[in-house]
Amino acid sequence: MRPERSVSGKKAKSVFFRRFNDIDIYVEDTACGSKKFYEILLQRVFDYCRVKNVFPIGCKQSVLAQCRSDQQPGGRKRLYIVDGDLELLTNSNPSGYVRLVVLDSYCIENYLVDENAFVTAIHEYDLEDNIAKIKCKFSFKAFISKLEKDLFNLFVLYAAVKSISPSTTTVAYSVRHLTPSSAGIPDRKLLKNRQTEMQNILFEKTNKSRTKKTVSEIKCYCKGINRQPIDFISAKDYILPLLFMRMRYITPNCPRNSIIRQRLAFLCDISRLKVIIESVSLT
Repeated sequence: MRPERSVSGKKAKSVFFRRFNDIDIYVEDTACGSKKFYEILLQRVFDYCRVKNVFPIGCKQSVLAQCRSDQQPGGRKRLYIVDGDLELLTNSNPSGYVRLVVLDSYCIENYLVDENAFVTAIHEYDLEDNIAKIKCKFSFKAFISKLEKDLFNLFVLYAAVKSISPSTTTVAYSVRHLTPSSAGIPDRKLLKNRQTEMQNILFEKTNKSRTKKTVSEIKCYCKGINRQPIDFISAKDYILPLLFMRMRYITPNCPRNSIIRQRLAFLCDISRLKVIIESVSLT
């Protein structure tokens, strides 16, 4: 097995690609397929220049550490992009750093949650139905609306738990444990049990009164900023797996999830991601 490169070593790779890039962009995810996914999405965002390669560094804290050490002016255009994560719900992400972009959704996969992109992808994979029929069968808006109602409160509890008990498993708890249906619909009883489990952890760490206050403050903050409930729910770990299940429920010809995700990167609306461009002028 090849030795893993250090964080600084991963970052240093950008030197070898300077003739292909006008901007050096450092991101979190190092999983198979993620690099190409980021490159597709970010080249669409930066359509006025070349972003042929992005550079995955590792976890969020590693990217933040590299950004904090790179605050001097001058040099090449460069950005460090991290997900909002549960810190988005508690307004506890870092700010004020030059070249840092904290996404305004839970994670970059949230920008793939786009009806037209999904319907187009299904149409490409389906051998019989037309766009209108697929759109009707998929019922994207109704499905997302239900997921928002079912999962937003759970993610508020996840954010509260992480703030007082960081070692407790929250988002890493697979959404499949909550979804026995092949149609991608979470089971209300299983969801309620999971919420109760999180509430009990909060009660043990603090008390009922403090828990209610914390949950209320998080909800108030989320409702007070210009976001939809879906933006606070992990698309990577929860929303996309459920949407992919629903896609296969409609048509069995879908490829594996990583391929669908890559196709959605070509198709999704990127208008909200365009705000990243504004950060380049500050580098």
